[in-house]
Parts: sequence; C-alpha cells; structure tokens
Amino acid sequence: MTLTNPAGTLPVYLEDASTALSGIEAITEYLEETKSAQTPLIPGDAFERAEVRRLAGWFDGKFYVEVSEPLLTEKV
Repeated sequence: MTLTNPAGTLPVYLEDASTALSGIEAITEYLEETKSAQTPLIPGDAFERAEVRRLAGWFDGKFYVEVSEPLLTEKV
C-alpha cells in the first residue's frame, strides 16, 4: 500500500503502515494526545500552551516565507 498525503505538504508523520498525518498542528496535537500522558510535550496551563502554539505557528510561517520558499523557488 502507498501512503499519500492529501495536503501534499510537509511535514508528514507515519504512525504505522496505514496512517499518515500531515501538517505541523495536526501532528503536534496527535503526539500530545497520544504519546505524552506522563510528560506533556508542551507543559504549563492552557494559556501558556496556547502561547507556545502561537509562537510555533508564527515561526513556521515566517521561516517558510523568508527561507524555505525563496530556496525552493530560486531559478538556477
């Protein structure tokens, strides 16, 4: 079986032979909910976790616009 990413974007997380998750938000939330029962990936109260997610989203967008996109679309 071939796994596909319906969004066609990176990153992709492969849990097993039949499950693929795409998108940083979906992957992070999945790992937080399933893999970190004892030690949360993002500690703190709900407000602090929301701020961490906001900063991660800001960085992801800014890094793509200023670094990844210019590198990927550069004409040689």
